[in-house]
Amino acid sequence: MVQDFNCTIPSDIKYIGPAVENILSYLNDMAGKISTDSIFDIKVILNELILNSIKHGNRNNISKQVKVRVEVDSDSNITFIVEDEGEGFDHCNVQILPSLNESDEPCYLNETGRGILICRNLCSSISYNEKGNVVTAVKILKKPGP
Repeated sequence: MVQDFNCTIPSDIKYIGPAVENILSYLNDMAGKISTDSIFDIKVILNELILNSIKHGNRNNISKQVKVRVEVDSDSNITFIVEDEGEGFDHCNVQILPSLNESDEPCYLNETGRGILICRNLCSSISYNEKGNVVTAVKILKKPGP
């Protein structure tokens, strides 16, 4: 039976990097060798989701925590579940572009929603619970070439 990875992170950005490194270590054990492109994507996804939970969900309140769960299925696809202790947000009405185009200039994108947009483009799916304080993101892994 595959064991999920679970961790709890204080709402302080200094804990994001070490948590991401622990998750990558777990993923290397569970999913085998991961391509460099996928490692980069995973780092970006986790950094964005956790940072959003700390900054927007928990409002940088150090007494609150962010829970992260990572699951790897039999095809080595990864599910990230990030939960904060905040009030949630109306994810149905966030104004963001549906996807990035090569012609889009990242400097001119709205500050709010940029992380969600990036994650949507790096994941095969992203969903939220009704309250808006739990995000579930699925990443389909690319296996490294021979």
